Amino acid sequence: MKHPKCGRIPQTTYRFRGHLADYLTGVTEQWLKAAPLANPGMLEIFRDRDRQPLRDLVPWAGEFAGKYLTSAVQILRLTQDANPKTFIRNFVNQLVQLQDADGYPGPWSQENRLTGEAPNVGGKAGNTWDAWGHYHIMLGRILWHEESGDKAVSIYRGPILLTYDRRLNEMDPDEIPALDATAMKERLISNKDNLPTVVLVEYTASDGRKLRLCDFGSAGEGGSPYCSWLPVEQIGVTRFVADDPNSNYMLAQTS
Repeated sequence: MKHPKCGRIPQTTYRFRGHLADYLTGVTEQWLKAAPLANPGMLEIFRDRDRQPLRDLVPWAGEFAGKYLTSAVQILRLTQDANPKTFIRNFVNQLVQLQDADGYPGPWSQENRLTGEAPNVGGKAGNTWDAWGHYHIMLGRILWHEESGDKAVSIYRGPILLTYDRRLNEMDPDEIPALDATAMKERLISNKDNLPTVVLVEYTASDGRKLRLCDFGSAGEGGSPYCSWLPVEQIGVTRFVADDPNSNYMLAQTS
């Protein structure tokens, strides 16, 4: 599949007047800067995911934060207003801090993560839209990264969050080498002679060292140090390449 021929022009600026300018100001003041304050539950649902009794949620509860962030970045690209940009950065910082220790970003309890069902959907057992919530959070954070240029990211292989685990690597967590986003060729590792993981891949870092990452569900076994926020350089827009599945990964910025 060929890359798209159209894309955003780098460093584009806009100047609006009249009704459209008033509309953008209204959206910024009455939505972007108001929504998280008027509806703190947008983030609190992540803090309460395992608190008893379980919070009563709608099936799509995990989508709100990601959709808000996506809309915020799209408006920010038009206005380049420094005030809401700082406000949005604070929102992203909170969202990142509320991601669980194992990498899970959604609002559902431990036993109901990505299962498609939970006991607290509208006051009863029901189906959840957890995968869609992941999608919207990932999309919002990727767009924010593209706008902000922040370099600390999470790496997803499809829907799987890849994670550093000390048992699989020679370096300590504070010595994790940076990966080059323009040369992220992965090598799938067999589990035959390694710790049991669902996914185990190896990347060559910018300094030549090998970095092995596993699925976040397998990381941290037995108290092993692990980290899903990884240093990545040369980050640009991630594109899907149909004839090279190994090149398909998603980067989601942390803050």
